[in-house]
Amino acid sequence: MIINSLLDTDLYKLTMMQGVLHQFPWAEVEYEFKSRNKEINISRTVEQVKKEIKHLCSLRFTEEELDYLKNLRFMKKDFIHFLRLFQLNADFIHVGIENNEFALRIKGPWLHTILFEVPVLAIVNEVFFR
Repeated sequence: MIINSLLDTDLYKLTMMQGVLHQFPWAEVEYEFKSRNKEINISRTVEQVKKEIKHLCSLRFTEEELDYLKNLRFMKKDFIHFLRLFQLNADFIHVGIENNEFALRIKGPWLHTILFEVPVLAIVNEVFFR
């Protein structure tokens, strides 16, 4: 599997997630992947990307990872407790073929979708270049 830890992300995403928890826990968002190069067809990757996302959604923060985050002075205790319960939900992400093109859309609560962005882009990139 390509991603084996929820810490395999940008620290900025975690700090933003903490901000969302404290300021905008109700906010709904939608992200959409757009390939800027129309000459490259990545639709052949759909099934493998789905498999990788299923694995991603099975991951939880480990105690060791939470201990690491606890030691960052700007991480709040309530956020660490939230992460202890956190798991990405596959119901918020759609991967498929639309109009003969690769389609990837993330839609749902910002707090529960914000950590999809970095690992999902890494998955799409890695699967395509394999």
